[in-house]
Amino acid sequence: MKFDPSRYYLYEEILELIKTWKDEYPDVVSLGSIGKSYEGRDIPLVTLTIGEGRKPGVLITGNLHSAELMGSCAVLYAINSMLEDSKTEGRVRTLLKDKIIYCIPRINVDAAEDNLTTNEFYRGSKRPFHEKEDGVRRADVDGDGAVRFMRRLNPEGVFYASELDNNVLFRIWPGMPVPEGALRYDYIPEGFYEGGAEPSFKEARCECDIDPNRSFPFDWNKDAIGVTIRPCAGEQPLMDCETRALAQFVLAHPEIVMVLDTHSNMGSHITPMEFSKHMESNRADSELMYSLGDELAAESGYQVRGIFPVEAVRPAPGAYTTWLYYVLGIPAWCSEIGSLKQLYTSRDEQAAEGKSMMWMNELSTEEEIAKHHQRLVKWDEEHNANRLFAPWHECRHPQFGPVEIGGWKDSTDTNSIWNLPPEYVENESRMQYHFYLGNIEAAACVKLRSFSVCEATAEAELENTGRFPSTKSFHAHETGACGTGMVQVTGLSGGREEILAREALPVIEGGQKLKMRWNLKSTGYDGYKITIEGEAAGEQTLSRRETACER
Repeated sequence: MKFDPSRYYLYEEILELIKTWKDEYPDVVSLGSIGKSYEGRDIPLVTLTIGEGRKPGVLITGNLHSAELMGSCAVLYAINSMLEDSKTEGRVRTLLKDKIIYCIPRINVDAAEDNLTTNEFYRGSKRPFHEKEDGVRRADVDGDGAVRFMRRLNPEGVFYASELDNNVLFRIWPGMPVPEGALRYDYIPEGFYEGGAEPSFKEARCECDIDPNRSFPFDWNKDAIGVTIRPCAGEQPLMDCETRALAQFVLAHPEIVMVLDTHSNMGSHITPMEFSKHMESNRADSELMYSLGDELAAESGYQVRGIFPVEAVRPAPGAYTTWLYYVLGIPAWCSEIGSLKQLYTSRDEQAAEGKSMMWMNELSTEEEIAKHHQRLVKWDEEHNANRLFAPWHECRHPQFGPVEIGGWKDSTDTNSIWNLPPEYVENESRMQYHFYLGNIEAAACVKLRSFSVCEATAEAELENTGRFPSTKSFHAHETGACGTGMVQVTGLSGGREEILAREALPVIEGGQKLKMRWNLKSTGYDGYKITIEGEAAGEQTLSRRETACER
């Protein structure tokens, strides 16, 4: 099966694709599974490396949020690109010799499949959590081939239409002032009522509504509210088998020194520090991550800092990447690729505005959102054959009578507010591949460069080829979340080995070369061996005979 970078893949197609890669690159690719999904599917793992032995690892993940399908596209693109680039000596081949790259293209495999093939909306697993509700379930009522929204006037409705553009509706939160004279609406996804005898104009929210990115055991909040305006963190952390399998995989692989998690539709690279402004962060880690992010986002124009308003100090309690960094000390990024705003703005315009904007983000101003809406509608008309937006139009609903149907396509398949049209996927994935490679290079990697013995003096040179310290991060060193590793010098004589020196590796900062020296108490061996072991070093050995000293 040939990889097509401009499409979204179903589960069985992903399995076929990764098997093709294994057949074509048997010396680079190995396949596995991190565990089973709620419906019993294997969650596929693709491991890339050249050569044998223990090495530091980097984990790349996609589709933690099952609706954000572009995440899996970027991970698949990266696997294919690394394999192609590994054919010749160069940057990627060097990385694959030095590190192990673990790739999980799609974590929530069950729900992503339904998001691609049905009108349902799933954010995480398909494991039921809430009680099944009576109400409207998504369906194409007016026969235009898409699920959009329905609205009807109601003086007590919990949405109001913007005076700048009647097509734009805002939720009325408790205590929120409503502009005088604003039209108020009931506003729900397009569909048909299922349930009790008397149809009611309210959405039947999906009972599978645990947000996987609010489910990890750091800064977890049981009462965190999700996109369906109800608690979404579960009864306890890692309640769903998919997030539990992911956490167990990370814990079982302490050699992982960097994690790159991929989502869609916000146009940003988010650090753990942005997610947890209420936490005291290590200044050196913060400076390193932000400078690295600025450098690697230069091509895409994605935002790296100032993503959330000052008052949003805790926008994602229980997030995957904050657990990785604050508990395990692993530098981690949450990348949101494929912003709708990028469809109609140039990079220069984005830079001038200096901020990213999610679709219908309540943290943005009404004027910004109305402007965004109008420009996106114009783009949809001129470049997208009106596949994304439909003007509000009257329709006689068989259960509710007169309603208006229109607005943005609400399904989570391709070409929706969650995922860009297929023809835009390759470019977004290419830019994300650039971001991956830069971070893989920056991840801590200790190399044993040389070893010599002369007149009972042993000397070794080590180098950290990454930009992060050999403890994965400065935070990990402060908290003891990651050790530095060990170095051992051994004398060899007639098949016998004797340990002559053993000590902890010192912390080696990014880009630093370090010389270590030992005065050996005994001589007369046939040869000597040095071994270094550590999470950022893997296991490396060099052997030498005693040499004549330079005078």
